[in-house]
Amino acid sequence: MVRSVCWPQLGPSGHWKHTGEAGRGMDDRVEAFLRDVLTLEGENSIDVRRGVRHRLAGCEKLFRDAEPDEQMKEKAAHSCRALCRARVLEEIPPS
Repeated sequence: MVRSVCWPQLGPSGHWKHTGEAGRGMDDRVEAFLRDVLTLEGENSIDVRRGVRHRLAGCEKLFRDAEPDEQMKEKAAHSCRALCRARVLEEIPPS
């Protein structure tokens, strides 16, 4: 039987939490994405968009590759997009 990667859950504080052994790597991948995206600060908007898309595609690939179940690979990529989006929004100061 093939086991799927543990999926993140939204915790009571509104932050993503992960369960199980596989969940630990998810935070690292999302944090790496965030660090990469933050290096784009100060670039023009076109370069920022391209850079974010490029880095998101790389992060999605990491999530797909880590998912052993072929049928769940797209769900893993979708989860990546949601986690990255939520993490970036956490960094944006409220206006």
